[in-house]
Amino acid sequence: MVRGMWHCMTLLGVLALAGCGPELVWRKPGATTADYNSAHYRCLRDSTAQAPVDQRVTSVSGDRTTRQQQARRRTSSSQSVSYTDVNRSARATVYDACMRAAGWRLEPLDSPGQRPAPTTRTAQTVAGDASLCRSGTRVFARSDDAWYAGRVLQPQTGGCLIRFDDSGAEDDEVVPAGALLAWAQAGPGAAVTACRRGERVIAFSEDGWYPATIKADGSGERCPVTYIDFGAEDDEVLPLRLIRRL
Repeated sequence: MVRGMWHCMTLLGVLALAGCGPELVWRKPGATTADYNSAHYRCLRDSTAQAPVDQRVTSVSGDRTTRQQQARRRTSSSQSVSYTDVNRSARATVYDACMRAAGWRLEPLDSPGQRPAPTTRTAQTVAGDASLCRSGTRVFARSDDAWYAGRVLQPQTGGCLIRFDDSGAEDDEVVPAGALLAWAQAGPGAAVTACRRGERVIAFSEDGWYPATIKADGSGERCPVTYIDFGAEDDEVLPLRLIRRL
């Protein structure tokens, strides 16, 4: 999952009203939520590859004023630095073109037409460990139906404030305390030692562990998996070490 890139877009393709004009939704005749998910993440990957995140210093306040000092991302507490992703607009343009090329069109949310079908979560429900909600604890936190590595910043009303690995404060998220799993270098849950057709698992892709199903039996070092709520074009064959069981 590519996290934190599209603050004006939800997982169902709705453009937020605030700052983005009228609410719009991506629609395609006959398409399902799985079809949308597949196109959405494929276009995110393509747009990120063509216009990667490039944060540039736009303003610096405080007692450090040289160009060399302004370029530092780690600064003293007396200094405030602001950054702008200079590729954001280009990335949005590539994403839009990718979706349209796949047959999707932006339409007003309340206009007649078929909306993406509600997501059916067929993966197993996994109860997390609420006791992990302690400041500084390394965890896997569930966000957008996948598990991501991060750290508990602090308990909050209704959940835990999480800082995800390789993400900044803009991507911090409050997740329910029960949506936490113990962190381990190998990943959440237990190891899978063989391919068993139909077994529900989680598989590592795009920096997160996604609910998936093993597609075929086997005793080799790799397993074919299909991701829950995604199309067949996103199926992968992964090493066993990237497949876990909850």
